[in-house]
Amino acid sequence: VCHNHKYDPITQKEFYQLGAFFNNTTQPAMDGNQKDTPPVIALPREEFQDEWGRLQIRRRQLRSELNAWKSGASEWWTIPSETRAAAAEHPVSSDGLILWLPLAEGVGEPVELPGSALWATDHPVGQRGVRFGEGGEISVDLPQLRTDEPLTISFWFRTPDRLMSTTLFDQKTVRKVEVAKKKEDKKDESGEEKEIVEHPVGWKITSSTQGALRFEFSDGQGGKISGNLPGEEALKPRSWQHVCVRYSGGQANSSINILTLGKSRMLRNASEQHIAATELVDVPLKIGTLMPTAGLSDIRIFRRWLTDEEVRLLSQDHTVRQLVASEMAWDELDDDDRGPLVSFHRNAVDQNFRERAREFAASQTRRDYIYARSTTTLVMEERSTPPRAWVLERGEYDQRGEEVEPNVPAVLPGLPEGAARNRVGLAQWLVRPDHPLTGRVYINRLWQSLFGTGLVKTAEDFGVMGERPSHRELLDWLSVEFVESGWDVHHMIRLMLSSAAYRQASRVSPEKFHKDPENRFLARGPRLRLDAEVLRDQALAVSGILNRKIGGPGVRPYQPAGLWRVVAITGSNTRQFVQDTGDSLYRRSLYTFWKRTSPPPSMAAFNAPTREQCTVRRERTNTPLQALVLMNDPQFVETARRLAEDSLRSYQDHEERAAWMLSTVLTRPASAADKADVVAAAADFRAIFAKNPDAAKELSETGDSVPDETLDVVELGVWTMVANTLMNRDDFINKN
Repeated sequence: VCHNHKYDPITQKEFYQLGAFFNNTTQPAMDGNQKDTPPVIALPREEFQDEWGRLQIRRRQLRSELNAWKSGASEWWTIPSETRAAAAEHPVSSDGLILWLPLAEGVGEPVELPGSALWATDHPVGQRGVRFGEGGEISVDLPQLRTDEPLTISFWFRTPDRLMSTTLFDQKTVRKVEVAKKKEDKKDESGEEKEIVEHPVGWKITSSTQGALRFEFSDGQGGKISGNLPGEEALKPRSWQHVCVRYSGGQANSSINILTLGKSRMLRNASEQHIAATELVDVPLKIGTLMPTAGLSDIRIFRRWLTDEEVRLLSQDHTVRQLVASEMAWDELDDDDRGPLVSFHRNAVDQNFRERAREFAASQTRRDYIYARSTTTLVMEERSTPPRAWVLERGEYDQRGEEVEPNVPAVLPGLPEGAARNRVGLAQWLVRPDHPLTGRVYINRLWQSLFGTGLVKTAEDFGVMGERPSHRELLDWLSVEFVESGWDVHHMIRLMLSSAAYRQASRVSPEKFHKDPENRFLARGPRLRLDAEVLRDQALAVSGILNRKIGGPGVRPYQPAGLWRVVAITGSNTRQFVQDTGDSLYRRSLYTFWKRTSPPPSMAAFNAPTREQCTVRRERTNTPLQALVLMNDPQFVETARRLAEDSLRSYQDHEERAAWMLSTVLTRPASAADKADVVAAAADFRAIFAKNPDAAKELSETGDSVPDETLDVVELGVWTMVANTLMNRDDFINKN
């Protein structure tokens, strides 16, 4: 390391020691775009909190018992092999089994091959399976199922010779529901007409042209949930593999799990969806409806949730059969053979073990039901083994040098006495009262958010290459005050807002502006354009339509159609933009769904970061595009119209209306000059719209909300334009 003025006093070894604190998490490098990538903490609603606590405790007890269960497989092995083999028709207990279809020639119930289907000749365990042709399907009857009960579908699937859309299983139909008919005339409240609506009900399993696998479950009332296994995750082309789809009965997307070859896979699901508890329509199950060149075998459907160990046994079905029929003594078997036999004995023979396993499986339904209706938050988890990190030669990940332990740079205070060398210890180190960086960095960001520029302008860089503080003693004093206040952010914001520096007017003489254009000497109050999110929220707030609800999923407000399709990858669950409706359109910008490859364009125009990387200091520009957004974006035009509607309903006199609108938008009393300008502008707009009322009507229909039809359409257009003009003023889009 070169120790000259260009470098911070941190050695290369210390850099990797600091990074070692974060090199010990259990998260995979690739999460597969999985929703709620583990580890996750669920925060249940108040009504479920006590039950959730008891449920978690009991599930931990059962899991511990099952993991520590003493196997009696060696004693059981002493009975005759013929007796053992007779008990191995299924590798797991057959309780809850409602369909067993081997699809093997001469095995089980005879099956007539449909259409041009043929017996398979390429199954990994011999002559098993059916390769389907261009037409035909197998139809079987099942007992009536419910959406709030568990369901497990196990089968061997041979992916088609070429990737194409296939339908493996289909027990879906439609249910007719009588609902109140929507009235065209919202003012007519008399009477209630009914109409018949058809909703899909049932379940099906399909695969896509990308090789993905999808399980759908519909409740017949308009609700649908699904589990999506992406093609690159598990299913290999032109080959047989065991697949198991599990649904716990929790009535949500997260209640679905898909396993291949006994291993649970990451599903690429969208936001959590729920379905109602209902009985399915009693219709036959169609197998192999549309799957030319694809194949199926060994189909088992259970009316219960199978454990991970049971699913692994199903994927090893034929191996288990051969082992159980073996004449070898237990001591002659190797460990690879004993493992499946111990699992088989526990799950198919040992009744006491099965009782515990069934209790655990039954608890899965309630666990998933509560989880799907809880708030989830992503957390990090420490590995059980000590963290390991290395100095990387020239930063290359595969060129490991000296191994290092987690530690902090020597130039800064050391870890607190007794602190563990993990992320908890690192957090304790960061908030040491004598730590010189944490308080100063945070205070600088607060100052930047209020004054536009931090006391250290390079808020992203406090090192020797960053800018020195403009007011070093002030930064030191504020940092100490922050620490001594118990890290009270509200206290520090209140202190800054009530300071003489902040409360100054932003007016400046040409002479002072020439000497200090960036106001680094704080001779005037801050003046800066509002951030993109604040600007949108402010427009919604002054129009009275801001939805102040706290929490919930992301929402999709207005944006031009087709933007996502241009940048979406094949198979992306955000390929198609679907705009939200109703109150979701007016939620705070904090809740706007953010696609990093295509950020909300109206916010991007106002320098909102793309979120592809951390941005500590935003740019602030002033471009014609920003004015075009404020004047033409449906969100801003609609807010102007809603503000105009309020003004028309509240005031009849033009001057009173102008005064109210000015004070509402600018949050200060209206001056006589401003009122005169607004009334004059309204007269100009009135002359235009009086000649073209259709234009006024078209303007008033901008946005998703329905305009007030009791108001004069010309006047509504006039005052919509007035409100839109006010929301384009500098003193509306800037902090003064």
